[in-house]
Amino acid sequence: MSESWRWDLQSLAHPEDEHPWAALQRLLSRLGVTLRQWETCLQDARSVLLNRTTPPAPEGKPAPVTPSIPITPAVPPTALNQPAAPQPTASPAARQTETLLSLISLWQTARAQWREATSLVTCLTLYPVSVQQQTADTASSLTKQLCRLGEPITTLQAATESCLAGVDESVWQTALAQPALRPLARVLTEYRQRGQAQLPGDSARLLAMMLPDAYHAWEQMYKELVARMRIPVAGLPLSSVRPGGSSGVPPSRPSADPAAAGSPVDNQAESAASLANPAASARLLTADQLRPWLYHPHRLLRAAVWRTWEQAWQQYEDLLARCLNHLAGVRLAVYAAQGRPDALDEPLQINRCSREVLAAMEAAVAELQPLLHTVVRQRARHLGSSSLDWHDLTVPLVRWQGPVPCPGVELATWITEVFSHWNKAWGERVKQWITQGGIQVGRPALDGSGPQPAHQEDRRAPGAQFSSFSITAQEAFCVHFPLHRQVRIHVPSVHGWPGVLMLAHELGHACHQAELMELPPLLQSPAVCVAEAAALWAEGWVLSAALAQVRTPRQRQYLLDLKARRVLDLLAAARARLQFERAFYTARQHGWVPAAQLNELTLSAQRTAFGPGLRQGFPLAWAAQGHAFNTRTPFYDLAYFMGYLLSAALHQRTQQEGPAFAPALNALLRDSGQLPVAELVHKTLHADAGDPAFWVAALRHVLADLTGGITS
Repeated sequence: MSESWRWDLQSLAHPEDEHPWAALQRLLSRLGVTLRQWETCLQDARSVLLNRTTPPAPEGKPAPVTPSIPITPAVPPTALNQPAAPQPTASPAARQTETLLSLISLWQTARAQWREATSLVTCLTLYPVSVQQQTADTASSLTKQLCRLGEPITTLQAATESCLAGVDESVWQTALAQPALRPLARVLTEYRQRGQAQLPGDSARLLAMMLPDAYHAWEQMYKELVARMRIPVAGLPLSSVRPGGSSGVPPSRPSADPAAAGSPVDNQAESAASLANPAASARLLTADQLRPWLYHPHRLLRAAVWRTWEQAWQQYEDLLARCLNHLAGVRLAVYAAQGRPDALDEPLQINRCSREVLAAMEAAVAELQPLLHTVVRQRARHLGSSSLDWHDLTVPLVRWQGPVPCPGVELATWITEVFSHWNKAWGERVKQWITQGGIQVGRPALDGSGPQPAHQEDRRAPGAQFSSFSITAQEAFCVHFPLHRQVRIHVPSVHGWPGVLMLAHELGHACHQAELMELPPLLQSPAVCVAEAAALWAEGWVLSAALAQVRTPRQRQYLLDLKARRVLDLLAAARARLQFERAFYTARQHGWVPAAQLNELTLSAQRTAFGPGLRQGFPLAWAAQGHAFNTRTPFYDLAYFMGYLLSAALHQRTQQEGPAFAPALNALLRDSGQLPVAELVHKTLHADAGDPAFWVAALRHVLADLTGGITS
């Protein structure tokens, strides 16, 4: 095993491909063929199933399909564990069933190819582009082609859902009784219900054409504005400022630890002298370059950076408030036309969660709120204060003293053993991914020289930084390739315990997806909160294993502090962001919400979540965090909030039953592509997800070691 973990992308490409982008070019050709076949089949389905023909496209509107690159044969549907279309028959009923089978088969083929292509481009955009202009042009062209294919895929899926909604009930039940569709009955019924909720006919098509420019463009505008921000900073020891980086750390991932190797240096004398130097020359930094300093362990320096940080966002608050108001206005208008009761309806649908279950979860956290407030006060006492400012919430209180599993063989062996202890199937997968090129640490290199430093200058494919598939070398992620039934994981670093937890989190995602890839493509999209629950379950057990092996009280304090920061992020900060979004959308229904009101809504939510131990909040968190601007996953934090509670319940049951719980856990993850949260909990944990007491017991179990543990 190599000391430096590196991806193997060659196994995803054709042997004749000259460079990694050629594999994407080949895949886009196949996807283009499938989209044309899907469109033709959909027209036939409207005629056969609904007794109507497809209306002509608006004049001048191009066919919503493929890039202009050579076409190769599409992947046979049977290669994706999908039903092959039967031979035509004379019976009208049989022809209706046959047409429906063909439509769903092509839908699944397109879905698998699209996921494969987006996963591949996500990996490839991490590679520094070759100095040869031809390769750079190819990368840029293919990335743009993939982005353009998103619109016809969305349109075709919406049209297919609408077609399913119009199928006669007797025909529908006959089709679902077919062996090929019986396993898909639950999820197909879900899509049929979504089709029934769509706007009628031309309105739905018009909406699909408008959303990229009228809705999703506001998220892209936000990203571009933030990318162009330049923050004047004077008096910092900038020798350790790193260019590039991510645009924000989602609450699902452990944030970078300034106490770990590679973070800004903690030279208090140098920092204090720099801050006291009024003649220090200013340097313009991006938001990502300044972000690591927000978590500096030296409080004087950290507070000064936060003042600069807040001032920078204040200069942009009115413009960003306009973006958010326009985005929300479009969303609310669409929801009103669709008959949705409020802005929370679609996010709950995405998470396959009912309002009753969410209310039970929130009631449980409210009951345990005094415990969270106690954790905040503990942190304040450790810092010699009675209360905290916002920038104190995530700073490490204790430095790690002692060895950490070293990247390479030692860490691979240790983390494989941790996974194997509780779930042997997961342990085998982790070992395979580590030894066979499934994990990349740091930025990959095309020349075979090994991983590059994750903090090197960002030189991705031109235009990729503003695409929907944009990933930077500072972000951890897991992607899956359904055509090859493989996964690829990237983490920027595994030095220090936060890096180890980040790796565990992504391994949890990978193990979950490995369970789903054994199923048809339509069953491979889990409820988002369950996906995060799997990742947080894995992260939690790695942290528990580390706590079980500590040798000194100080090491235990460090790990408990790390756990406390994660709890405050996932239960308090994420809950505050949820409360803010709900309050914002309620206010937006009555008119424009100015920046000053957005700031007040943010502070109100933070005070509720963190209690009196929070002296000064961060009113511009709505702008700096960016989650409220996410148009692909509305109410972004909902999945992580609910996912943490579900992971706590799974953690509790795993500890009670031991490795014997593994088959039930794996079954839950396989079912997550079609069953709602309440049914998953009832089927696997034999509990009522609508009962707050169930969630209270789970949280008490996983949080039992926090009170008093950090400062003892």
